[in-house]
Formats: sequence, C-alpha cells, structure tokens
Amino acid sequence: MSADSGYGISNASGFATISLVVVTLLLLGVLTLMTVDVMQSELQIGYSEQAFRQAEIDAESRMALAMAQLARQGQTVPESQTLADGVLWWKGYPASDGSPLVTLVAQGRSPTGDARARIRQQFSWLALYPELPPTAVLAPELAPAPLAPPDASISEPVEAEPQAPIIPSAAMQHYLDGLFVAQGEQGARIQWLEDQASEIRQGCEDVTPESSGLILIVGSCVPARSVGSAAAPVILLIRDGSFYLQDSSVLFGVVILYSSTTSGDSSGDADAALGSVHLADGSRIEGALISQQPLAGDPRQLNIRYEPRILQRMQEGASFFRLVRVTGSWRDW
Repeated sequence: MSADSGYGISNASGFATISLVVVTLLLLGVLTLMTVDVMQSELQIGYSEQAFRQAEIDAESRMALAMAQLARQGQTVPESQTLADGVLWWKGYPASDGSPLVTLVAQGRSPTGDARARIRQQFSWLALYPELPPTAVLAPELAPAPLAPPDASISEPVEAEPQAPIIPSAAMQHYLDGLFVAQGEQGARIQWLEDQASEIRQGCEDVTPESSGLILIVGSCVPARSVGSAAAPVILLIRDGSFYLQDSSVLFGVVILYSSTTSGDSSGDADAALGSVHLADGSRIEGALISQQPLAGDPRQLNIRYEPRILQRMQEGASFFRLVRVTGSWRDW
C-alpha cells in the first residue's frame, strides 16, 4: 500500500509540473502576440506621423515659395495670379494698423502620396518707413544761422541782432526720439530697421543708381556716383561713419546717420567726428537727411531738396515693405 501511495503522489506532482509549464508557455505566447501587435501598432502610428510630417513640410515649402513671390512683387500682385502649386490665396480686410491682410492656404502630400496636410497662415504688409520725415534736415541742436558781415557803406556802426539757433520743433524732436531712443524692451526703431535691411555693406563703393530699398552701410559712405533714382529711391542707414557725396552726384531718398550706441545723448570729440556730411559742388540730396548727432556748420548750406513725391515712393514700392506673419493665425487640419 505504501508503494502504491508513493507512486500516486509522484504521478500527481509530475502532472502539476506539466500543467504549470503548459500554462506558462501559453502566457508567454499570448504576451508575445500582444507585444508584436503593440509594436506593429506603434510602427504604424510612427509611419503615419512621419508621412503626415512629410506632407506638412511639403505644404510649408509651397507656402514659402508663395511668400517669396509676394515679397518680390509686393502689394500690387493680382489675386488671379498663381503664387505656387498647391497654394490658394486671397486678400482680406486691413489689419488693425491699416495694412492689408493676405491669407495663404497650402496643401502638401508625402512622397508616397498616402498622407496629405493643409496649413493656413495670414500675413500683413508692414511699411518700413510709414512716417516720412517732416522736413529736409532733422538733427538735434542745429547750429544757428551765421551773422551777416557789417556793411562798410554805413558810417555809423550798427549792432547786428543775433539770430536765434534753429531748434527742432516738438514734432521734429519727437520724430528723432522715435527713431533713435529705445522704446522699452523693443529697443530703438533704428535697430529694427537694421534687421530689415536688404543689403549690408562696408562702405558705398557698390552703391549705384540701380540701388534701391533699405541699405545698411557700416562705416563712412563715399559713393562713386549717384545713388538711387527718382522712381526707385533708397534709404541709407550709415552706422558709425560719415557721408560724402562727390561732384555732380545726386542721392534720391533718405540718409540716416547714427552711432552704434543709439541712446540719443552721447557726446564728445569722437562722437562729433561721426556723422559729418559733405556735399561737393553740384551734388545734392533729393529727399531728406537725418542725423542722430548735431551736424557741424550750418545744415542750411547743404544742398538738400525736400521732395515729397520721391519720399512717398517709400510708402508704395515693394522694396520698402516686409511681409510679416500675423501672430496666432497659423492653423493646420
């Protein structure tokens, strides 16, 4: 009886072990199948996300091409024109600052064509120079007019009445402050204009009558000939330098002289040497001259002709506008 009992116990123990192994294998199999299914799902999700991102990149590249077309042609581009393949666009109501809005909708797809994306973005035209200078010459502390020499024909000497210095009006000073004095965290507007310059040059050797738009000159500017034209004027930002216009040359547009430190209150001999202006015989500026520092001598002796029609072209030409994204208008589907 004892032998039979031992055999029965051993047989039951072996059966339990086999059952445990079978259950374990079944669990491992189920877990393997579940793992494979999860991995396949993740791979499919990853592939779908990658394909959608590729389609979105394609849409963004199409929109970039359309933006380049708008930037080149300006606000005069007709709405019937196709800017880029897969891009719809239209002009809308003016923005809060009065500049017209442009809405672009670009459609893209992945290389395999199994994913598509559509994005929308609005832009506004921002004028680089919306507020034209109010007079031909703007500079702080303009020098007083020279006194007339005594007339020798007068027997009795007559004391000449001193002439008051030419001091900018409140509007003129406000204009200079808005250009050169930092406005909180935004800094001085002249720094923003630097960032928007279409060209940055050391000196003015390559500035010609064909030049147009906003140009930043680092150092003194001595053009070899005339600069710009009446139909396409220029804005010359001359940083840390002086301006010399040679014989019979004409600059069409605005010259702005300033130093790297745009605090508006710098002084001293070194600063006084900066920003000097010399116009040779027969040369002139058709537009305006603006200086951060006081100008030496009498600026009225400079041949500067205030030409509103030329200055107004800076509010019309495509080279004086920038296409700016409207914050919060980006959308995808």
